[in-house]
Amino acid sequence: MRHTACCGAFELASLGGQYFVLRPADAPGEYEETARGRYITAVAAYVALLKQHHAEHLRRGETPERDRLLDHPA
Repeated sequence: MRHTACCGAFELASLGGQYFVLRPADAPGEYEETARGRYITAVAAYVALLKQHHAEHLRRGETPERDRLLDHPA
C-alpha cells in the first residue's frame, strides 16, 4: 500500500504489516520516517501532517490538491 500526498510532501506506505509515514529528507532520493505503527496510528499522523500542508497552501493563496484521505473544501 502506498499513498502520496500533495506535492509529494508525505507518503503513507506499508511493509510487512507495519504502516508508516515518510517525508523527503535533505539528501535527494532519501526519506525519513515520520510515524510508524498500526494503520490507524499511521493514518492519523498522515492526516495531521496533510492538514498542516494544505493550510500552508491556503495561506499562500494556492489550491491544494484533493486527497481522498482528507475532507477539505475544493
